Amino acid sequence: MGYHGYEAAELDLREQTIEEARIIMTENDDLVIIHPAIGIAARILFTLIFLLSGITHFTNLKDYVALMPAAIPLRPFWVIISAVVELAGAAMILFNYRPRLGGWLIVLFLVPVTIVVHGTLMITHPDPQMRAANVSFFLKGLAMIACALFITQFGVRGNAEKNLEVSGQRRAG
Repeated sequence: MGYHGYEAAELDLREQTIEEARIIMTENDDLVIIHPAIGIAARILFTLIFLLSGITHFTNLKDYVALMPAAIPLRPFWVIISAVVELAGAAMILFNYRPRLGGWLIVLFLVPVTIVVHGTLMITHPDPQMRAANVSFFLKGLAMIACALFITQFGVRGNAEKNLEVSGQRRAG
């Protein structure tokens, strides 16, 4: 039995594949997902909150309008616009169709929501428990902004084997 269940030849091949993927990552200035299932799971988990929230922006419009500070004009309009931006960005990331643009749409959605809604409520809400909950929502918003910014910079790549084939064709041609 080889190292962690791999025979020596399989281990050498796997290490070579990972090294070739690193070369491609450097050449393309892009992120390469070695295990596609992890990339798919990450896209599903990251976008799930935006897909569900985007839908509920329409089904519970009045509740979302009530979360916004009263000083903001045309609140129902902004809730609908935010739902469209949120759903479009999430779908682009989930289906790997221009995911970098999808990441920017999520950032465009999250920055004002995090600051205007949760930033305001964590300071002004009369209930101390709701203020504390909104601190958590604010911090979660910052973390999701960071993830979306990561996607804007690295995108989402397909499986490593496809990338290796493209790289091999480029080197041969």
